[in-house]
Parts: sequence; C-alpha cells; structure tokens
Amino acid sequence: MRRSLVSTGLLLALLLLAHRDLPSSRAAGEETPDEKQKTGGNATDEDALIRDLSGDDVHIRLAAIIKLERLRTKAASAVPALIVAFEDESELIANSAVDAIVKMGPIAVPDLITALDNPSAGVRTKVAEAVGRIGSKAAKARLALEKAAKDADNPPALRCEALRALGEIQDDAAIPALAYVLASNADETVRTRAAAALGQYGRKAKAALPALLGILQTFALDKRVSPLERSAEYAVAMIGSDALPDLLKIVETEDNQAPVLRAMRWMAKDDQKCEMRDVVPVLVRLARDDELDSSLRLDTIETLGTIGNRAAAAVPDLEKLLSHKNADIRLRTAESLTEVDPTNKKVVSALIDLLSDSDIRRRTDAAVALGRCKSSTDESVPALCRALGDEREEVRLQAVQSLGHIGKPASAALADLKKLLKENLSFVMRHATEQAIKHIEMEGER
Repeated sequence: MRRSLVSTGLLLALLLLAHRDLPSSRAAGEETPDEKQKTGGNATDEDALIRDLSGDDVHIRLAAIIKLERLRTKAASAVPALIVAFEDESELIANSAVDAIVKMGPIAVPDLITALDNPSAGVRTKVAEAVGRIGSKAAKARLALEKAAKDADNPPALRCEALRALGEIQDDAAIPALAYVLASNADETVRTRAAAALGQYGRKAKAALPALLGILQTFALDKRVSPLERSAEYAVAMIGSDALPDLLKIVETEDNQAPVLRAMRWMAKDDQKCEMRDVVPVLVRLARDDELDSSLRLDTIETLGTIGNRAAAAVPDLEKLLSHKNADIRLRTAESLTEVDPTNKKVVSALIDLLSDSDIRRRTDAAVALGRCKSSTDESVPALCRALGDEREEVRLQAVQSLGHIGKPASAALADLKKLLKENLSFVMRHATEQAIKHIEMEGER
C-alpha cells in the first residue's frame, strides 16, 4: 500500500514537471522536431495527445489523458486510444483513461461496444465499468453487456461489472437477462450483482419475481444471511405491492418466512404508500403463534412496527403481547407499538418494567424506546431518571439521550442531569448529558 502511494506521488510530481518548460522534458501534446518534420507541423493537439498515449514516459501519458479529458466530446477520435490505455501497466493511467471516457459520455459508446469483444478480459471489465458510469445514455450497449454477463467463461469480475452496468443503463429489456443470470449456477458474487441490478429496476422487475423468490426460499434459519439473499430481499421489496400476493403465500404456507418478512420491512420503509391491508392480519396470526420459531416471531412483530400506523388494526393483539411471559417478545412488541401507536399508554408501563430487567440489552433497548414514546411522559421521565443510576453506563447513556429526545416534557429531569455532571463521567457520557440539558432547556424557551 505504501509503495502504491509513493508511486502515485512520484507520478503526480512528474506530471507537474511535464507542464514546465524544461530542456529535458516536453509537455504532453507538444511535437518534437522529428515529429514536426513528419507532419509538416500540421498535427492537431488531439493527434499529438493520442500519440503521447503510447509514449514511454508515464507522466507524459498521464498528462495526455488529463488534457483529453478536458476536451471531452472534442476528443472523440481519441476513444480507441484511451481504451488501449485500459491495459496500461500503471493502474493510475488505466483508471484515468476510464475517467476520461466517462466524461466524453454517449459519444464514446460505439467504440465501447466494440471493445466489449476485446480479447483481454481486463479491458472488457473496464469497458463495462465505463459504460455503467455513463448510465442510461449508454443503453445501446445493452446487448453487448448481456453477452458479457451471461458468458460463463468470463471471469466473475467482468460479469459483475457487466451486470452492474445493466442496472445503471436502465433499459427494461435487460431484465430477462438479469433474471437468467440470477437463476443460473453462476458464482454467488455474480448472482448477487444480478439481484442488486434487478433492485435498481424497481416495479419494472416484476417478471424476475420467480427467480428472486427462488433465492428467498432457499434460506435456512440456522444459516447466516448471505449478500445474495440480502440483495434478493431488497429487489423483491423494490417491486413493491405487486410482490405481496406471492410473499403472503410463502408466509402462510412455508417455514422459511424470515427473508420474506425482511423483504416486507424493506418494502414498508421504502414505500410509505404501499398498501399493507392484506398483510397485517397474516402477520398478527404469526405474532400470536406460540408454536412459531422465536426468532421468526420477533421478526414478525418487528415487521408490524415497520409498517407503522398502517398496522393500526394490530394494536389490540400487540397490547396482549405486552404481558407475554417471554421478555424479548414483550420488548419487541413495545418497540413496535411505539411506531404503530406512539401515544399508547400501555407501552410506557411495559417499557418501565423492562428497565428493571436483569439483561443489560433489554434495559438499554427499553430506555431507547421510552425516548420515542409521545405520551405518559409523567411516567416515563421519572423512570428514565431512575435509570441514570443504573450500574451499567450503556443504560445510563441511553437514558440521558432519551431524556434529551423527549425535550421540554423532560424538564423535571434537569436537576438530575445537572447533578450527574458533577460525577466523574466518561467523555461520551459527559457530552451526551450536556447535549440533553441543552436540548431540554432550548425547547423550554420556545
């Protein structure tokens, strides 16, 4: 790494020399006496810069690329030479050539399409990168990108760049190719990139839903969620309400609801207008099911919270779960109710009880949730003040921050907070306490 930084620094230093009028050097694009004799002195700046791209001096090559980048569309004839520079032994030169072509935009696309058949996989990878960065104005490259993405003999890095570009060009005709790669037995990184690209198409990727759901249905509860599954969940969520009937079918008839529930949470967060009327009753049934796997049950309750006030019909059932024998279910339910029904007074009582739980995580999370409650501050504020004396700083810190978040209604806590400042506090704790006091007092002055 240090050697790379030193090399880059030397190149930039050499570049500065290239712009100085030194006897031992010449600026990029400047003809030597022999070259002037050959061209009769009529070579254009562009011609001279293209010539310099194949020169021996790395600083001259870099200076030529920078000047061509400034010319942008005026340097269209330089695109093939810049593509050749993708293979330069210097990574700085190669990446700078990509940058220059991207700045030229659509005018470079025909040559880039041709270059996607270059014998060098490294060149093709950088070509795909350039096309993706040009974006929707490079949509004409779709077929060539699809070919690169679907070819199993291509290196994963090339296929991933081609798939990334297919997502960036936003040509709906690319969706079947993306679905094909996703459903194939390609390298998992390749399939992950295909799923991510489908996510960029949103609702228009509905045709790829079977392939995406196929990924979700391979999920196992005892296995860590992979990037492929995460990307598929996100892509399904971006399809939106059109995906809900299939998601509900999986939730009601199969055992692997976890990825579907995560997709629903993505959906609820991304689209606040997404109709969740049919989803809530199904989730309520799962939340009430004592036979359901505990992690799935907690995911279900969290999903209801993410849906927010659109899950208002679930409030009576969620209130019953506030007295469940399982403390984690009580906590998750209280957290969700702060999102579904922020003024619910029963939530405050449940969270206050959890502030005395033996588990530090539950006490900390309860303190956080109390800061989001918009009612019964006459009960929550004294409870949070008591939490300022908790044996663990994590709990005390969250109690301080929640009091600050409550603002003016927490004015009764100012004396306790100021008293806390007299103690030997950590930097983080002292800063949070000062900020909480400041926020409460500023709100009180309004």
